[in-house]
Amino acid sequence: MGVADLIMLITFFAVLLPLGRALVRRLEDRPRRVESDEPHETLPSGTSSADIEGLRRQMAELTDRVERMAEEQDFLVRLLEERPALQAPKPEGERSSGS
Repeated sequence: MGVADLIMLITFFAVLLPLGRALVRRLEDRPRRVESDEPHETLPSGTSSADIEGLRRQMAELTDRVERMAEEQDFLVRLLEERPALQAPKPEGERSSGS
């Protein structure tokens, strides 16, 4: 083992490892944000309930779209897994031919 490798190991154990542990501890101790469906009392003064309801409706529509897209993606993945003939052809060097 060279001197440079030894210096890198000492640096890792003396500096980076404690910094990583401190970062993990800080992330674990951070208060977690709790989301709820209840309306909050601290709405901006110019916000109307119709605007909020419109945003909720749009979020529900977006959620439905994302779920449909996920289902379609799952279907396409299953389709491609079941039909190996649809996969891309192998490069010329890997083909096994009778000649």
